[in-house]
Amino acid sequence: MKHLLTLLLFFPILSSALTVTSLNVEWYGRGGRINGDSSQEFRDREIVQFLTSEIPVSDVYVFQEITDPVRLASLFPALNCSTYEVESQSHQFVVICAKEDIVESFDAEFEVQLGRGGLRPAMILNLKEKSTSQAISIVGLHLKAGTRETQTRLNQIEKLANSLKISKKSLIIGDFNTFPFDVTGNWKDDHELMEDILSPVGYQHIENRVATFLGRFPKTLDRAFSRGLEIQSLRVYGPCQKGSVQTPYQNERFYNRNISDHCAVQVKL
Repeated sequence: MKHLLTLLLFFPILSSALTVTSLNVEWYGRGGRINGDSSQEFRDREIVQFLTSEIPVSDVYVFQEITDPVRLASLFPALNCSTYEVESQSHQFVVICAKEDIVESFDAEFEVQLGRGGLRPAMILNLKEKSTSQAISIVGLHLKAGTRETQTRLNQIEKLANSLKISKKSLIIGDFNTFPFDVTGNWKDDHELMEDILSPVGYQHIENRVATFLGRFPKTLDRAFSRGLEIQSLRVYGPCQKGSVQTPYQNERFYNRNISDHCAVQVKL
């Protein structure tokens, strides 16, 4: 693996007053099943309800595991959604949606190819936030899954790091599919190995100790890295945030069936 030139970059920390939410919607467009189809997708109403009333409304949404981007975009007519083109009918798209009234320009057509063989590209939304006129990039991604695929994920992160403009303030967010060292057999956790690649170009991992993936063995698969931005908070929404169940979306069984096996991650900038 090629090594990045070690260069410490220092950015002025600025507040941009933006909220970004990431959500992996398990096999959206197929009812949450790898072998499902569009007729079996029943979660539309609950997904909209969860994102618009259960958690604070966001300026930008980064979705992963979307097999029907057109249908997803139709759920949020007030948002401008964009993705890339792939011929495979089983591809899990990364989709970025944003409120048009909070940006002066919207350019999500630029994608970074993170490998071949079905690996998903990263989507980049370049925007200028109206209240501060700051130029910011929101990078959405969904890295290779699997406990034995750490090196593939690191290769993807290195390609991304080599592609991003060093001078630009940005947030990388999405499903990183990170696993701890005692699962992969490596000497560091996956997210720490990724930080070793991203930190020389100015990125810092946004700490999160809450699991983001449901199941018998909860995991923190969804993460965020920032460069030159003041992070007000990172919160996980859904049943991953353990506590008293006050709404159906905090019930693991209900949420897993009607939303996803991933919880939502929201970052306030």
